[in-house]
Amino acid sequence: MLWQNFCRNIFDHDASKLSSELGQGFTLLEEHTEKHLTTAGREQAFVYFHFVRCG
Repeated sequence: MLWQNFCRNIFDHDASKLSSELGQGFTLLEEHTEKHLTTAGREQAFVYFHFVRCG
């Protein structure tokens, strides 16, 4: 049950969409993309964002 609740809170965002969600109070400094192979041999993409609060 805990895992199902956790998975409901995972979102697929790109930098533009996440910037829009955060609003004008944050500035994107950096974006990093990584790809990993799962144990099933499938490729899984991860994106990391570094935002700072303005003001």
